[in-house]
Amino acid sequence: MRSYNCPVQDALLGTAANNTPWHLAGAANIRLLLQEFVFGPRASADTIVNFSIARSTNASSVATGTPLVEAQTDETATQAASAVGTSGAKGTAYTTGPSFGNILHPVGLHQRATYRWVAQPNREIMTAAVATAGLALKVEAVVAFNADFMGSWDE
Repeated sequence: MRSYNCPVQDALLGTAANNTPWHLAGAANIRLLLQEFVFGPRASADTIVNFSIARSTNASSVATGTPLVEAQTDETATQAASAVGTSGAKGTAYTTGPSFGNILHPVGLHQRATYRWVAQPNREIMTAAVATAGLALKVEAVVAFNADFMGSWDE
C-alpha cells in the first residue's frame, strides 16, 4: 500500500454556496482510503464555517483548476495513481467541478478553530476502485477567509 499527503496553505475561501478547494480523484483499479484530514482557518472572525468530506461522482471528468503535487510519506512509493487538485483557492477555477454524492463527514466549527480527523484502523473513508470515484472538501463560509488544509490517503 502506498501512502501520500497533500497540503494547501493559506488558501482563500470565498462565500460562494459551495467551495471545493481540495479534490482527490481516484483511478481505475485503485481504491482511495482517506486516513487523515486537517482543516485550520487563518481567520480572526467570530463566525462559523461548515465543511464536509463528500464523495464526488464524476472525479475522472473534473477539470482541476490547478493540480497539486502529493508528497509520498514512504520514500519508496511511486507517484500516486490518484490526482489531487484545487480550484479558486490557490489556482484557477475548475472548468468542470465535482458532482457531489454522499456527504460523509459534516463539521461546523468556529473560524478560529482547527479540526483534525484521523481514521480508526479499518475505518478509513474509502472509494470504489473506478476512475469516476473521488473525495472532496466542500466548504460553506459565512465570510471569506484564508485556511490551511491537508489530506492523507493510501492507495
